[in-house]
Amino acid sequence: MVIEDYVHGGAELVLQVAVKFAYAIAAIASLLAIGRIVFTA
Repeated sequence: MVIEDYVHGGAELVLQVAVKFAYAIAAIASLLAIGRIVFTA
């Protein structure tokens, strides 16, 4: 997702941090789900 093309100024930095945070949460959730499948199988 390219935020720089749509948003400029202070909101750009805030949105970039928010998107990175959302991706990090999604990555952690997927790792937890994979781990749960592996350890319960």
